[in-house]
Amino acid sequence: MLCAKMMKIAHLDCFAGAAGDMLLASCLDAGLDAAPVVAALEGLGLPGWRLVAEPVTRGGIGGTKVDFVLEGEEKGHRHLPEIQRMIEGADFEPILRDRMLEAFDHLALAEARAHRIAKDKVHFHEVGARDAILDICAVVLAFDQLGIQRLTCSDLVVGTGSVRCAHGDLPVPAPGTLYLLEGLPLRKTQIPGECLTPTGATLLRVLVDEFQP
Repeated sequence: MLCAKMMKIAHLDCFAGAAGDMLLASCLDAGLDAAPVVAALEGLGLPGWRLVAEPVTRGGIGGTKVDFVLEGEEKGHRHLPEIQRMIEGADFEPILRDRMLEAFDHLALAEARAHRIAKDKVHFHEVGARDAILDICAVVLAFDQLGIQRLTCSDLVVGTGSVRCAHGDLPVPAPGTLYLLEGLPLRKTQIPGECLTPTGATLLRVLVDEFQP
């Protein structure tokens, strides 16, 4: 007897915001085998990094924390074409490669609007660093490895106050992040600081099929 394969659906409850490392950690907690993801990331040609995952407790609840530990310091900033070449040169499946490229295109457009320059002229600061590139590519790979065919998400929570970045102290959400969130359901809270990072915002924009309770 033949039976239809059940669609695998996941829901993200972003009650306290989202970031690239948080999304990757949630995939590990959901059973992700990190080895294929790490192997695929090596194709980016980024030097001196390793993925570290460890159990943590927050508010009495157990979870997982992940970090890309980097060796050495990078000088200068990357532009969009350099990151595009890096992703296109890796051996990613076309659909995954396109999602990664779409994520960085959204980031470049948002920063270009904030600074009022052409997107190819955008100097990626925090989001052009090795850990941000690894975060974005890893999360795209992770959801694919888990076999998620449909992804839904709650309203997106943003904090209050200011955040220190390469351009100084900026209001939360920072201008670039705010452009990334255009048209998405937001909920303001009194949580101090940056709850929703640019990498978190762009990944949710690219990967989520529907925002719903």
